[in-house]
Amino acid sequence: MYKRQGYWARGINVRTLVFIAFSVTDRQLSGAPAWFNTERYDIDAKAGKPGTVDELHRMLQSLLADRFQMKFHREIRQLPVYTLTIDKGGLKLVEHDENDKNYNPIQPTGRGTVTANNVAMFSLCLMLSTNCLLYTSRCV
Repeated sequence: MYKRQGYWARGINVRTLVFIAFSVTDRQLSGAPAWFNTERYDIDAKAGKPGTVDELHRMLQSLLADRFQMKFHREIRQLPVYTLTIDKGGLKLVEHDENDKNYNPIQPTGRGTVTANNVAMFSLCLMLSTNCLLYTSRCV
């Protein structure tokens, strides 16, 4: 869906677009109408120039507000979560290179394993939270 210069999707529901645009999980979204899950749309949105993930997310937020007249707000809630901690063997992550703007998607590589290069910790936690919600009610 992410083309470094915009968004392209076919038959996508609005709920999924909101998850992408705001980097939230299903558990963090409330008050959405039923059609968020059922109505499907085609998206072909292109920015004037390649942008960062954050810039493209803001573009998608504007598209949602404009096309669907959506209003959004954030609030703080207390929820049970899992915490990532460093194993006894030490940290095995490599520090992110700020000059590298190539943000590849996180790829599952087997049961319980993923490969991710140049991924922000926030993105890793979001992916883990999304997958954890399939099996538990807690976020990471």
